[in-house]
Formats: sequence, C-alpha cells, structure tokens
Amino acid sequence: RIPFVLVLLMSILAIPPPAFADIVYVAKTQCSFFECPAGYVDVVNTVSNEINSIPLNPFVASLAITPDGKTLYVTHDIFFGEVSVIDTATQSVMAIISVEGNPSHALLTSNGATLYVTHPKDNLISVINTATNTVARIIAVNNFPLGMTLSPDETLLYVAGSPISVVNTSTMSVEKEIEIFFAEITVPVHYRAMKHSFVPNYPSSSCSGMICRLRADRPVAKRSPG
Repeated sequence: RIPFVLVLLMSILAIPPPAFADIVYVAKTQCSFFECPAGYVDVVNTVSNEINSIPLNPFVASLAITPDGKTLYVTHDIFFGEVSVIDTATQSVMAIISVEGNPSHALLTSNGATLYVTHPKDNLISVINTATNTVARIIAVNNFPLGMTLSPDETLLYVAGSPISVVNTSTMSVEKEIEIFFAEITVPVHYRAMKHSFVPNYPSSSCSGMICRLRADRPVAKRSPG
C-alpha cells in the first residue's frame, strides 16, 4: 500500500500551475463632432479577452504604471490640468493630482517613487511624489517638452524637445541641452515575463504613450479550446 502522505504529495505535484494573464491598459477619449464628454482606460485581459472600462475625465494623454502593477497614472491633456490615480485591483480612481495645465507624457522611476509629467504648452515638468500624490517640484525646460527617458542609473532625465533638455534628477535642474532638430524620445513597448513555478514575482510592466502592458499577479481561468 502507498502511504497516504506519499499519495497526497503526488496529488499536489500533479496540480498544474495556474495561468497568468497579461493585462493591457489602453487610454482613450470618446468624442463626437466638437464634443469630448468622457475618457476611459480599457483594461484588457489577453487570456480571457475580457475588457473592462474605467471612466475618467476626457482628453487622456499618457499612462504610467508602478513596478508592482498596483497603481496606474493617467494624464489629462488640454483643458484638464490633472493626473488620475487608478487602483488596478479595484479598477477605480482613488485620487486626482492637480498639476499645471496641458499635462502630456508621464514617466515613473523604477522604484515607482517619482512620477515625471511634461507640460508642452508651458515648457515645464512636474515632479510628483507618488507617496503623497502631490507635486514636489516644477522644472522649467525649453521648447515644447514631450517624451522622456531616464539614464540606466536614473541620475539623468532626457526630455524631448528642441533642444533636448538633460535634467539632473538630484538637483532637479537642467544640466545641459543638446541642440537637434525637433525630435521626440519615447520608451519602446517591451515586455519581460517573470518566470516562477507557481507564484510569480512582482509583475513586470512597460508603457509607451497611451498603452501599458502588465504581467498580472493573479491567476486567471484558461480559455476553453475553440
């Protein structure tokens, strides 16, 4: 006879690992003729193909998601000087950060502690403390700042415009400028899956403009064949 403990162990080992979904967040604004009454973030589960829409103010411009995947930041361009803060677990807005007018691109540091937001119309960058959801600093830059990227050690912030502004993230000031014809720097969408037998590590994520991709930290049901 096979001992009960051995049978139980064999049963546990036979349980297949749960499927984990990629979650894609897509920002959009609903417009008809000259009116844009509402904005949304669509939450797309790429395993079940289910879509849930989070209602927001209109003129959504850019997305940024924290490394742990728990918080999504959405900038609102044109008439709304604000950043919506979304709890991805409840898929609801938990805070709204007031910023300068015309917020455009958003970029988070790797630890999720600081959110940079460009303001092309005002030639400014808002530096937001994500622990308090408040603007900690405003940096003046030149000529229509748009996309941003950080150096690998995150000591420098490169801000697209003409010229490109190089911001020292310790002093929060422009260290130098690089003269080029107008260009935009963006971080390309890329995805690195976290591998683990049963429970994944913190989900990895990436954003570019109005789309974010997230490795979900919860199991989802597998789709049936066909």
